[in-house]
Amino acid sequence: MSWLNYGTHGWQIDHIIPLASTNDYFERIKLHHYSNLRPMWAKHNQTKGSRKLWRPRSDSNFAVALATETLRLNISEGQPFSAATARLHGCSSALMSYHEKLGTVARLGRGAFMFSNDRLDFCHSVALLQEIDPTTHLGGESAIKWHQKQQLKSIPEPLVIYTQSRRRFPEWFTDSFHVEHIQRNPFVPTSTALRTAVAQLGTASSRMNVALNELAFIQVVSDVGVRLSLQRAGDILAPVKTIDLQTLVDLLEQTRSVKVQLLVPQISEILDLPWSGDLRRRWKPRSAGRRWTRKCKDGTYLNIKGA
Repeated sequence: MSWLNYGTHGWQIDHIIPLASTNDYFERIKLHHYSNLRPMWAKHNQTKGSRKLWRPRSDSNFAVALATETLRLNISEGQPFSAATARLHGCSSALMSYHEKLGTVARLGRGAFMFSNDRLDFCHSVALLQEIDPTTHLGGESAIKWHQKQQLKSIPEPLVIYTQSRRRFPEWFTDSFHVEHIQRNPFVPTSTALRTAVAQLGTASSRMNVALNELAFIQVVSDVGVRLSLQRAGDILAPVKTIDLQTLVDLLEQTRSVKVQLLVPQISEILDLPWSGDLRRRWKPRSAGRRWTRKCKDGTYLNIKGA
């Protein structure tokens, strides 16, 4: 629906309680209130007529068309959706199979669909993955870039997505987007850190989970010696000038990684970040005095000793 197709052959404004239901002038004035108005396709409005309670006949093509249009109105462009979402908007499994044969919708994978003429949107796709695994979120260097620019186009690929489970991403997602999937939980099993350090950002309809700067900082440090060199991690973390120190301290208290406990304060001091001194005063690593050694993929050794 748009203003371009408003009218007899497009959509119209319907009075939920029809004006014909009363002859009283003042009652009719009340029926023009916005709470009694709704947009409706012209053919549906004409079929409804002046009836108060109106339902499409379940045995007609009209019911099929109404369910499909209702789904289209509630699904954003480029948004994949689950069979459960389709049922929520009146499209049964049988109806989805019918439209799949017609070519109206395409089946992406098990229980996942999209409208055939759409192009998959990244934020909407991640939001669907979050329905399957709530720990799915944009993290690490990608989250830091997101907080700087708030635009996916400015984030270099591959986009880094973290999960705590071992579930693999479906092929329709990995074939459509250049992503790096990291399956790791740096916190103790009873930790609630992920719930407090991930926010739903992006557009209102996508609800994509993005790690806050404090969690993204820890994730990048956790990848030192695994995916990233110390130099590369420093380049990624240098722009993190502002941070919620209490949130960072809470996350460090819940991490089980000796490397993270030792490296976070050291890297912040090496990069001369504004909050590095406050972190040293407010938090002392449990692993102070311990040593962490790792052979990196490039053959070099990373040797870290706590202060």
